[in-house]
Amino acid sequence: MFTVVWKNPWFRLSILLLVGVMGGYALLSIKEVLVPFIISFILAYIFDPAVDIFEKRRIPRAGGIAIIVLILLVVVTGFLLIIVPMLVDQIQQLVSSLPAYFDWIVANGLPWVEQQFKIQLPKSTTEVLTQLKGHLTYFKDFNWKSLSPAGEILKSAFSGAAGFLVFVINLLVIPVVTFYLLIDFDRIKAHVFSYIPQKRQKITLKYAREVDEVLSNFIRGQVTVAVIMAGLYTLGLWIAGIPLWALIGIVAGAVSFIPYLGLMIGIVPSMILAFMEYRDVKHLIYVAVVFAVVQGLEGTVITPRIVGNKLGLHPVTIMFAVLLGGHTYGVAGILLAIPVFAVLSVFFRAFRHYYFQSSWYLRSEEHTSELQSH
Repeated sequence: MFTVVWKNPWFRLSILLLVGVMGGYALLSIKEVLVPFIISFILAYIFDPAVDIFEKRRIPRAGGIAIIVLILLVVVTGFLLIIVPMLVDQIQQLVSSLPAYFDWIVANGLPWVEQQFKIQLPKSTTEVLTQLKGHLTYFKDFNWKSLSPAGEILKSAFSGAAGFLVFVINLLVIPVVTFYLLIDFDRIKAHVFSYIPQKRQKITLKYAREVDEVLSNFIRGQVTVAVIMAGLYTLGLWIAGIPLWALIGIVAGAVSFIPYLGLMIGIVPSMILAFMEYRDVKHLIYVAVVFAVVQGLEGTVITPRIVGNKLGLHPVTIMFAVLLGGHTYGVAGILLAIPVFAVLSVFFRAFRHYYFQSSWYLRSEEHTSELQSH
């Protein structure tokens, strides 16, 4: 009896989904322990192709890993010594300019708004603070625990000496585990693959390659696109003479993997700062040209050449994934939402293929044709 039931593919799929849900719940119960190992696996997955390239050139995997670590140290050191001081300097310049901006708004901006919209606006810092005071109760009564599980993890990590020690150990564990995963990454893949039944290995390998292609396009491709976009935004805003050009350009490029978010985060503050600094239309046009050119290059040259159209997600799906991930797991959810949805899309396409080839679907189609013929 059980053998007959087990032959039903829908029964096997239901059991698989049930096991997946139970396994996911079990993993969530120990997520604090798994976090460093998950981060290590992601890092090993990202850098494994580079280690493979060094290995093909007869450089041992340990030597290739050492070269990658050295390159990363140079990049991080350069960022800390060059980029961070530049950002601090720009922020200090902006802070020193804020009083002049505020005086101009009070003298020119507010009267124009009052005249156009027939409203009364505050004209001093004291009045502004008085009107904002009522809104501060929102932050007082806000349930900060609802922000994300990641926030709770960080809070527990720093809540005491023991928690801080665990946090430090995790920081030490990540590079060690990443090193050993990179050393044995190919052997680990082969070992896992050996447990798959032989008659399922071919189809499993097919979908594993599709998943790898999707993840590669997002993780490696989108990181490359984000770096290029950040460089173009930064260069364009620097040429246009916009305050905070480095900070705006880097942030806009970093979030460019979310459709239109990089554009909005970049162009709105750029327009405001350009107008407050120069108070003319010319620099607003400069900003518009910078973002139009960069967006045009991103859509026609950068993304098609580097990523292509292989992610398989509609822009609306990407925005939904980011919002859902952010609401559920905070910053970590935002970073992981798109690759997770991209992987799920591979399995959804596989499910759709088998569904359209299933006898249940074909019988229903034949039944519909019979009804239409009558």
